[in-house]
Amino acid sequence: MRHSILGAIWQELPADPDCCARLSRDLGLSALVARALVARGIADRAQANIYLRGGLDDLHDPLLMRDMPQAVATLRRAVESRQPIRIYGDYDADGITATALLVRALSALGATVDYYLPHRIADGYGLNTLAIEQAARDGVKLLVTVDCGISAAPELSRARELGLDVIVTDHHEPSSSLPPAAAILDPKRSDCCYPFKDLAGVGVAYKLLAALAADLGLRAGAERSFLDLVAIGTIADVVSLTGENRLLVKHGLQALDGTRKHGINALLRAASAKTPVTSYNVAFGLAPRLNAAGRLDHGQAAAALLLTSDPTEARRLADRLSDLNTQRQEEERRTLASAEEMIAAQVDLGQHRLILLAHQEWHPGVIGIVASRLVERYCRPVVLIAVADDAGKGSARSIPGFHMYDALCACASCLEDFGGHALAAGFSLAAGELDSLRQRLLAHAAQVLGPQHLVRKTEIDAWVSPPDLSVDTVADLAAMAPFGAGNPRPVVAVRDVTVQALETCGADSRHLRLMLGQGDVSLRAIWFGCGELAGRIGRGAVVDACGTPEIDEWNGRRSVTLKLRDLAV
Repeated sequence: MRHSILGAIWQELPADPDCCARLSRDLGLSALVARALVARGIADRAQANIYLRGGLDDLHDPLLMRDMPQAVATLRRAVESRQPIRIYGDYDADGITATALLVRALSALGATVDYYLPHRIADGYGLNTLAIEQAARDGVKLLVTVDCGISAAPELSRARELGLDVIVTDHHEPSSSLPPAAAILDPKRSDCCYPFKDLAGVGVAYKLLAALAADLGLRAGAERSFLDLVAIGTIADVVSLTGENRLLVKHGLQALDGTRKHGINALLRAASAKTPVTSYNVAFGLAPRLNAAGRLDHGQAAAALLLTSDPTEARRLADRLSDLNTQRQEEERRTLASAEEMIAAQVDLGQHRLILLAHQEWHPGVIGIVASRLVERYCRPVVLIAVADDAGKGSARSIPGFHMYDALCACASCLEDFGGHALAAGFSLAAGELDSLRQRLLAHAAQVLGPQHLVRKTEIDAWVSPPDLSVDTVADLAAMAPFGAGNPRPVVAVRDVTVQALETCGADSRHLRLMLGQGDVSLRAIWFGCGELAGRIGRGAVVDACGTPEIDEWNGRRSVTLKLRDLAV
């Protein structure tokens, strides 16, 4: 028996051979692409056509969303009567892009509109009463929330007392009772029949804009000039790139290639993103810079960048965000090292099925990212809490099988407030409640999670042989883009290949370069971040290898490289 070097279980995704053959024949797809589609549940011609070739006309009617008619009527009245409107956003990239989308769109319609973004540390997530009272003093008549508001019943009750109309647009899990508002747009509402439930916050804001544009009789598709913002926010929020999200991101990436928004162009240049812009460029170039503003400073700088019409100002703000992102990376490295030390000293990984750590020197703006890194490393839910002045702000990340929002609901009496969804959540609490929260979450995890949940799993789209990975076949896989959460790059595995050569490469020999052979066919492979594993493999070893096949271009020549995920020796 061969054993995964990373201790992972390899699972080949099931795919009916007859469905694969039929899909390949009907749509002229390579066998590898057809199998990858069927393995992801796309088994018939109609589904595959929308997946591969779907257009914006395939999006659902926004009026299917609960409360959309009321929201459109309320917003239209405010636009036409020029009542002061304030967009209440959030400090992450999803909330910032949604804010910029509605401010830009409503301004273009002649509305009197401004915006407010909370400060991560001073205000915390979501609506706060002081900001609502300030809006009333400023003469605001309509408040439109984006990416927040679904669990803000006390704050929205205060807004009603002050005579403010409120439209909530959100995508987080609702609490047991909905807050008071003129309209609440959230596809996760139990009474909402909207077919697609996983829109990002910016996606819900886009649906409101699409419905308003149709109600105002604007030209068909007038809202599509904002798809560049939708793509950025959707990718940044790591929602599933399936269904409508896939269509919005696919066409939004095309819009990014030709965007006329000075702020986005400055951001693309700062991130050294080349055209065509990919989901990778957004996830690892644009989104971290936008998020860095809210993590370490104030989201205002990121919103100003997306709203500016001055190219000089755009360049200045983009440089500012790049500087903040560099600071964020250093803060993240320090926090990750500290958390690793605490795990080694305090956590019994054989007994504890959840990791909960708290520290007074952690910055609350980076603990969510660090929690995600630790989930990847330890294959269990992670809760990190930054403590200051007898209060804690927490970020939680989870794994399949452990619904983090439900877990926090079970601990609600320990928390001051919380929100989120299955795989990610945030909360605040008094420092004195830390021990109680730890005990409850560990007990909940022990009840919900079994040993099978805590094993690293690698899903394989197809087993192939090296000759199957031709340049043309691997190039066909690009039709499955955009890749991201819910639609990862296809992973293939090859059996019984011989390690013909291997060497470490990169700074500090961090990476591992290999040549894998079978018969007279050789396949180049690279394993990033795993140079220290060279001694466990050795030349001449016969292994199974899995990874993502990609096309490399050098001096006009194209070749296939397997970017390894794991080896079984």
